[in-house]
Amino acid sequence: MLAKGSTNMQKVVEAYLQAYNLAVARYPAKSLPIADTAYHVGKAYMLEESSTEAESLKEEYLNTAYEIYCKHYGSTWKKCIKIQDDLCQLLVIKEKYTEAIKKLNSLIETKHLAFGEDSVEVGNSYKLLGIVYLSQGEMIKAIKPLNKCHYIYHNIFGSKHKKTEEIENMIEMITKSPKAQAKGIKSLRKDVLKDRPRFQNVVK
Repeated sequence: MLAKGSTNMQKVVEAYLQAYNLAVARYPAKSLPIADTAYHVGKAYMLEESSTEAESLKEEYLNTAYEIYCKHYGSTWKKCIKIQDDLCQLLVIKEKYTEAIKKLNSLIETKHLAFGEDSVEVGNSYKLLGIVYLSQGEMIKAIKPLNKCHYIYHNIFGSKHKKTEEIENMIEMITKSPKAQAKGIKSLRKDVLKDRPRFQNVVK
């Protein structure tokens, strides 16, 4: 694996940029070869050391790829969703929490259509949404998406899986906070577990 900011990584970025420029010169606008090379450039920039310029270029190339892929395949196509996941992560890294929340809510709806409401992919986005709220200090707002994530993880992975336990611990931390106790919120984790269906598809 190439290290961030390494000379080799810089050469990779330069090679993908050259491929992108060739695709732009050779193919019609909004064509798939342009999307493919833009996607690789964006992903390569994600492995570069963080800088204002690099962060901007990541978004620029990933958004270019996303726009073209959506035109050809629709927003529920797997790679379109992967790009949206990457863009959400970038917004969180840049601490653009309001934008991240908006994009995550939209992405969750898209994942509902693509994978189903109780899919791991949806659960992962609920988890990130909860983390974003926690990063803003909005502990109470974080409870709802984290409970939804926990419901999904519990049904898919089982109660003892590390993914499920991680979310349980986050919820428990919130419910023990002064803010939650001041609002009379107690052990929401137990309430969620009590109302869950009994079936589990345990994944190891």
